[in-house]
Amino acid sequence: MNEFEHLLQRQPLRRAPSEWRREILDAARHAQPEEKPSELPWWLAWLWPSPVAWACVACAWLLVIGLNIASRPAASETAALAPISAEGIEAALIEQRRLVQELFRAENEPAEPPRRRETPGACNGRTSQTQTAIA
Repeated sequence: MNEFEHLLQRQPLRRAPSEWRREILDAARHAQPEEKPSELPWWLAWLWPSPVAWACVACAWLLVIGLNIASRPAASETAALAPISAEGIEAALIEQRRLVQELFRAENEPAEPPRRRETPGACNGRTSQTQTAIA
């Protein structure tokens, strides 16, 4: 490649014919420049209809994330919490079941069973044999 470059450097430069130069420049003057679409990145083109609104949404999300991180308990506080034993979980589940049964029982059963009224001529719990013996 070195020899080729040296050979090219020794070659004299020739000028283009003046007619060609004139034709090329006239064609360039008469050509209308193409309108290029704006070279916006895809994400900016997507956000462009309302960039201020999107910026506000992004700031709100950053605020939410910051508050979430700030409200986490410290590692020392988390480590200080006592682990829950299996017996404690079992006792809590038994208590929860008892409360649920109590709530459903109270909802489905009335506080006192209804009393039957004694009416003349009704059986009122007596058997029919005792009525016939009386009559």
